[in-house]
Amino acid sequence: ENRERHRGALGLPPEALGTFSDAALVLEAWKRWGEDGLKRLNGPIVVAISDLRDPRGPRTVLYREPLGRRGLHYLPTSGALLVATEPSALLAAPFVSSELDERWLTQYFALSRPTDNRTPFSAIRKLLPGECLVCTPDGIRLAREPLELGRRSVRYRNEADYADRFRSLLDQAVERSLIDSGERVGIMLSGGMDSGPAAALVQRRLSAEGRTLTAYSWSLPEYPSADETAEIAACADHIGCGLRLLPGADKWPFRDLQSWPVNPNSPFANAFRRVKLAVYRAAARDGCGVILNGASGDTLYPHPSHRLADAWRDGLRGFVLSEIVRTAGLSGLIGLWHDPGLRGLGKHLLGGRGRTRSAPIWLTARARRLWKESSGPWPPESANHPRPDHYQAALDQWAADGLSEEVFFAGRCGIDRRDPFRDADLIDFLLSIPSYVCYRDGHTKWLARESMRGLLPESTRLRPRGGLLTEFFDAGYRRELPAMKRLLMAPTVAWPVYVDHAWLMRALDAPEPSEKEKLLVWYCAAFELWQRALSGEHPELLQFARGEA
Repeated sequence: ENRERHRGALGLPPEALGTFSDAALVLEAWKRWGEDGLKRLNGPIVVAISDLRDPRGPRTVLYREPLGRRGLHYLPTSGALLVATEPSALLAAPFVSSELDERWLTQYFALSRPTDNRTPFSAIRKLLPGECLVCTPDGIRLAREPLELGRRSVRYRNEADYADRFRSLLDQAVERSLIDSGERVGIMLSGGMDSGPAAALVQRRLSAEGRTLTAYSWSLPEYPSADETAEIAACADHIGCGLRLLPGADKWPFRDLQSWPVNPNSPFANAFRRVKLAVYRAAARDGCGVILNGASGDTLYPHPSHRLADAWRDGLRGFVLSEIVRTAGLSGLIGLWHDPGLRGLGKHLLGGRGRTRSAPIWLTARARRLWKESSGPWPPESANHPRPDHYQAALDQWAADGLSEEVFFAGRCGIDRRDPFRDADLIDFLLSIPSYVCYRDGHTKWLARESMRGLLPESTRLRPRGGLLTEFFDAGYRRELPAMKRLLMAPTVAWPVYVDHAWLMRALDAPEPSEKEKLLVWYCAAFELWQRALSGEHPELLQFARGEA
């Protein structure tokens, strides 16, 4: 993404930037700077280099860029270092054990954020975001430099400057996402303030170059609270891009579990997988090689609970007071008690550090023993940030691995998925500015809304958050609950090792299960499907992974 920055130092002619592949640029950086050269390169890359020039013996270097947008996995053996982008690929070696990692699975069932380099397979490890592995005849060395993102405090004179800078950085991120993207580009479009702004900026660039942007989404008129058809159509019409709205009601969550498209690398499974696959396949049929997505936008913004605390730190006592008065006028004393900004301010003034986490109540006694408080948050730098939860949401392993796992599905459909909101400069900006500029007059994502004046229709720009898929999810859950019960009550299931049997039975039988109960039911079902797929006795579950469906 930053090839122009290094062209002169690498001694490359200007025309090389348009003709050199990413691999060729990585090789030139390696020749010029060695290991340090890899850390200078920005982009969704992982690197594996085998350098045979050293007279002391061969040197193999693995590197995963700091945002972790692609995955890399490894297994050291007595005679070789096995490396693959997907952990399940390493199981092809006959001497690699497929034994599962119980501690990783405990974290999975506990819904915990990972903090180490474990994978579902006990013998296989993943390279952490920003980590570099060097393998020589003398052994293996692992190193990771601390993240520089969010280290500085950014303050502008007026609010318009924040919005202008946001638009400039998002436009830069869009430009980077369009590198080598071909004549036709797709974008997954919703009616919200992430994919909408990205689509507007993409369309401006592509139309100036005579290229085509097509927006893809699904239509759910049968589920009014989840359907954004009108908003999506209005947005696409305003910015002037093509639109493909695909029927989604026949691809409800959890449909056809017996042929579910299992990812052999992990039991994690998106309940809306079938509608997402429909989008990838439609874009591929239309000739798009790249599809952009705005799903990572939500992780960039701080939680509203930081708004007043950040203002207090900046000495804006008048702003804090006016916000308290405004909230009291709108919601009364009850509203003040429940306001997240006021609660966050109280926590800041009292020096609160949050509650100590304990093992979730639904884990079995054995799983509770395996579960333990992590030694520290990931990334470690989050502990020094004034908004640790914001830092983790933007840069933790869920954010990284979620993208690299999604690449698995898009790639099997012949599509390169790219996420402009996973851009280092954009993330750095939003971690460095005060959270109170992200919220105004009850509106979330204020920066995006202000930056899109004139670029998006006002109905989109000022629309409260909508299109949540809860109604669609719940309908699929009710419809497929009998199938999930059969799956979870089969004689060979393994989920009871980790999840208390009585707890899950109550969740399955509850007339109105909570969101967490429904989520755990699906986690257990997805785990059992994954187990069946890995057993080899249900090849239909791996048809998609093998490119057969």
